[in-house]
Amino acid sequence: MKGRFSGILILAILIVGLIGWLSRPRSKAEVLVQGREIREWLQEVEIGGEYPDPKKPALDVLVAAGPQIVPELCRVLFAFESPKDLAMRLPSGIVPLKKKYGHEHESKTLALKVQAVWVLGAIAYRNPDALEVREAIPSLISVLRSGSPTVRWAAAQALGAMGQRASNALPALIARTTDQDSSLRISAVEAIGRIGVNTPTVIAAITQALSDTNRDVSMTATQALQVLQRHTPPRSPNR
Repeated sequence: MKGRFSGILILAILIVGLIGWLSRPRSKAEVLVQGREIREWLQEVEIGGEYPDPKKPALDVLVAAGPQIVPELCRVLFAFESPKDLAMRLPSGIVPLKKKYGHEHESKTLALKVQAVWVLGAIAYRNPDALEVREAIPSLISVLRSGSPTVRWAAAQALGAMGQRASNALPALIARTTDQDSSLRISAVEAIGRIGVNTPTVIAAITQALSDTNRDVSMTATQALQVLQRHTPPRSPNR
């Protein structure tokens, strides 16, 4: 009896999730990107590919759409993509859907999030003063602290593209300079250099990265330190 009740409860949750997903409000940006949803374009974005690339125009199209699509990109990072995601978040061993979709579904969702962050960074680079870009910084910081290594790597890249406007992300970036993932350490150190805010805490973190056992991390730290030393440290308000 208890098992039957649990099954009915899970089914009800999935039905509610399905109704919510189907009836979710479509943002204006989804309609304006050449008649296709942003998620459709994101699936065609190549991470690290040439820009612009006439053969794969997805990134060009989304960047051209501008800051207006940034809120939707942020929603991709945190919102359920479908009822499948709802099932994936329920306890293991209870929901057959979790076993059915498995790692393949998780990897597709992860890829979509990485692509969303990558596009956000490209938009930020071209529109650093846009209100939507500045408002996306807390979302990127959240992802940088708790996302998967690949998403965190992309978030560091995006924050670096924002320059000094992302200075409040420095504590989270500094924390990633000692991450186990060397690619993330490189991305964090590079982002700190691009943000270009010279403080004792920042200099200490980059100086420590100079002695990183990974040669690419130490080389990136050398370049970042050279950039930071060209910036005057902010004055204390008491002076």
